[in-house]
Amino acid sequence: MTDPIYTVTKVSTDGVQVEYEDGSWAVLPVTAEMDAADVDDLALQYAPKDLTPPSFLTVGTQRSAVRKPDPVVEESEEESDPE
Repeated sequence: MTDPIYTVTKVSTDGVQVEYEDGSWAVLPVTAEMDAADVDDLALQYAPKDLTPPSFLTVGTQRSAVRKPDPVVEESEEESDPE
């Protein structure tokens, strides 16, 4: 995959708005301390991804935004055997 090309379309105190080649856009949260490499890296992080949504998500789906539970860590038999 080639690195996406972006164009700066707006500069404000809210951030820098960029538009990517495919027409999608993002507002990058930049700071005065950043250099060009920092902004390019941020633009890459916000760049559109080639993703397919999970099948349970369809238009009109309503879900609750909740924290994902921590995974359950099972003890191995060696650790739980108190000889």
